[in-house]
Amino acid sequence: MEEEIRERIVKGSKAFYVNRALLKGKLVSRKPKLKLYWSVITSVVVYGCETWVRKERIIQRLSVIERKILRTIFGPTKEDNGNWRIKTNIELDELIKHRKIINYLM
Repeated sequence: MEEEIRERIVKGSKAFYVNRALLKGKLVSRKPKLKLYWSVITSVVVYGCETWVRKERIIQRLSVIERKILRTIFGPTKEDNGNWRIKTNIELDELIKHRKIINYLM
């Protein structure tokens, strides 16, 4: 089971890297990028998740890949003093309106 989940995460990472230029670019707005993420990448990762045993380690790995992709889509945040920083996990959660990949597993 662990091997199957690892393969799904690897396939999701490959789907992300194939579309990375599009997700990172400024030519497309965030809404279509999120649609691509939810329809393609998430579908690849959670395919067959009904049979998975929901261990904390699996949930952690899925959360990590999700945050990595979302940080690419939303980009950094410019603070008032002119410095750039990455978005926090809480900010990402608010931006996607608490629609996490983990919700597919529950």
